[in-house]
Amino acid sequence: MCPNIIINIIFEKRLVMPAPIIISVNETHWLKQYLQDIYHIDIQDSQDCKNIHSIILAKHSIKVSYNTLRRIFNLMPSNHTASTFTLNSLAIVIGFDSWKMFKTHVAHFDTNAINQTIQLYAYNSKEYQKEIIELIKHLPVYTWIATYQLQFIINIAIDHKDFNLLSRIASIDFDLENQQIYKHLVIAFQGLYFQAINNNKEVINFVQNNIADSVVLQKCLMQAYVNEQYLSGFMGLWFNEVKESSIPDFIIFKQLLLCQKCIEEHNTTAAIKELNAAIISTKKSALKLHPILQARTGVWKLVLKKDSKSITQYFNALKTPFDLADFAVIASRLIWLYYNEKEIIPFLDKVDIKTFPVIKNFFQKGRYNMLLLSLAINNYHKKEKQKALFYYKQVETNVFGYDIVNIEFYQKWINILRQI
Repeated sequence: MCPNIIINIIFEKRLVMPAPIIISVNETHWLKQYLQDIYHIDIQDSQDCKNIHSIILAKHSIKVSYNTLRRIFNLMPSNHTASTFTLNSLAIVIGFDSWKMFKTHVAHFDTNAINQTIQLYAYNSKEYQKEIIELIKHLPVYTWIATYQLQFIINIAIDHKDFNLLSRIASIDFDLENQQIYKHLVIAFQGLYFQAINNNKEVINFVQNNIADSVVLQKCLMQAYVNEQYLSGFMGLWFNEVKESSIPDFIIFKQLLLCQKCIEEHNTTAAIKELNAAIISTKKSALKLHPILQARTGVWKLVLKKDSKSITQYFNALKTPFDLADFAVIASRLIWLYYNEKEIIPFLDKVDIKTFPVIKNFFQKGRYNMLLLSLAINNYHKKEKQKALFYYKQVETNVFGYDIVNIEFYQKWINILRQI
């Protein structure tokens, strides 16, 4: 073939190759946020980019060079561009069909623009309610940034007594089956819980009026913030409003908490009635109960029916480390509170902390810390103070996860254990 023809073919191929695509600062920001939130990794240095490269390859069989990732995230000299193929690949691994769709999505979520809308709503909640509702509907709450923006909006609505907006938010059909979204919404809605424990009557009444029809309030407020101190107060009122629920285990959860309320009020007959109702509901639903609900059922059987076998059977059937932790933490605390404050609990000796993964998310860390505290308390009761100290020294006493609502019980023990 003539050399000139070869040169022309090469030149023509170069002409038709798509030009690199410029990545804006906002697009880089959101791409990084999605990758971090979806794959639970901070992108701070080259090693993080290697880890992301490996995760994407393992999960999606998509190869994105770690050097390309370094350039995109400004960890090496960069012209802020990438190929269409690379960007489409990255869009796919964060849940979009293409980079074009990702760009369109991101265009709606410029952080400054969102903050401007929130500022306008804070300035005049009535005038800008329509805009804030449209914003909330499209917030990507599977990212932490959007979660905190939603939290801020909810808190402003509480301050402005904008219960119409709060009702609209409570009626949104969030994807609560997605654990990442669920955990983020637990944080977003926590302002309602804090207001309730501070006896904000208007907030308590708002939840009471909306809880029956709001799945997000049932799951992300009531099931997440189970503060048993308020069972005879606002939580009892909220439970009474929910007669049925689309959440499979909510009614069982309700019956077990109302059982505890009756025990607190020394109404044994009513407590047994609620426990029996929960047992019947469990059989009818054919549900495999969450370990926490198994723990509550087992303890109330022990307290009310002197049945010591069920709790051991529940525990022995659990397999995964965090299922064991969920069960052990709730069951041991309830036993010490309602059965015998100095009870030595045999099943705690079966927990092997070496089986737990080194890397844990925030909520797992919280439950793991509570498990370590439970093991320390149990060994303290056994008068094995060195073992108690061994477990206590591993506790991060500033990470409690969901168990923050029971901080009073654990704070007493933290004060005892730190003096060993």
